[in-house]
Amino acid sequence: MRQIYFLNVLFISFCLLGCTKMDDYKRFFDDQEIIYIGKPDSVKVFSGRERVDIQWLIISDPKVSSATIYWNNRAEQKKVDIQRGAGVDTVRTTIDGLTQGFHTFELFTMDQEGNRSVSVYTYGMVYGDNYEASLPNRSVDGIKYEPDGNTFVSWLLADSASIGVSLSYETILGKKRIKYISNDELTTELEGCDPDKQIFYRTMYKPDPMAIDTFYAPEITLKVNEILLKNAGSPFRGTNISGRWGNLESWDTNTAAKNHDGIGGFDNVNNGGFLSFEYWSTPPIINGKISQSIQLPSGKYRMVARVSNIDYTCEATYMLVCAGSNLSNVESIDSAIAAFRLTDNFLNNKDIAVPFQLNTRQLVTLGFLSTMVQNNPTSVRISSVRLYRENE
Repeated sequence: MRQIYFLNVLFISFCLLGCTKMDDYKRFFDDQEIIYIGKPDSVKVFSGRERVDIQWLIISDPKVSSATIYWNNRAEQKKVDIQRGAGVDTVRTTIDGLTQGFHTFELFTMDQEGNRSVSVYTYGMVYGDNYEASLPNRSVDGIKYEPDGNTFVSWLLADSASIGVSLSYETILGKKRIKYISNDELTTELEGCDPDKQIFYRTMYKPDPMAIDTFYAPEITLKVNEILLKNAGSPFRGTNISGRWGNLESWDTNTAAKNHDGIGGFDNVNNGGFLSFEYWSTPPIINGKISQSIQLPSGKYRMVARVSNIDYTCEATYMLVCAGSNLSNVESIDSAIAAFRLTDNFLNNKDIAVPFQLNTRQLVTLGFLSTMVQNNPTSVRISSVRLYRENE
């Protein structure tokens, strides 16, 4: 009996003690009920330039009327007013003036009576000048100008992190144009580009696919570095072909060089397609000329030719550049702007070059000159010809 009495007393004591502790919290809230409202849902942070966009959903609570965002250890904050709709609402706001780096944000929502939700924490990266200065530009393989035509930019492969290139140039009519080049584009045609003016480009980046701002690599300036000659070889194209021999398409070939029954300048030996002079069981050549005339801007240039083969020793054969619309004769070779003398098979399979400089925009004629009278047989075959512009 005494044991039963003791257990009852102990049970009553625990109940009284428990009730006292359960009611203790009321001392802190003045007997008021705690009300929590719906918290931000599905929070996302979108990176930008010294800023971020923060987006979240208000799913079910119709009482939500505003939100507060803290950052920088709660030293800074932003209040966002919210107009609730009938269903799920999407809220998006921008936080400006952030330093480059990693940032943490605290969000909570409130109703008109000041009741708030539990806090939601999120984070995101902010990018700025330091990030932008580190970005690499897409590399250019060459910029080629087609006289009386367009300019062509040849690109190397793009960085997979980039989103394209922004390029600007000026036309010969003085108009500025902007083009956007995708990563998969390898050649860009610039219509009416002025070859005397610079081309500007910057590679574009987004630090992640959802970033709100585009960043640019440091601007690069370029100029045309190759003038596209007509029918420049590798192989050359011929016309009026008879057997191996023919005339060179798009080149001016004088009568002296056409010493194969009225045709000449083109040799299709082994279906190779070469620019050629040949004195071999044919009439001799006296001041034979194969040339193109072209209007060039001022600047430094290099005319480069690939020698396929020279048979025996050349008497007087030159690659040269002359002012005006005609090539010099052999006897007046010193009047040329620049010239290179072809000699013998020491030059086979080598590149030869004629550097020259123009101080003003002018018409020039470039090509090949040959006299073959004494050394029979002699032949010269050229695989290709290129004209490069040196940009300082």
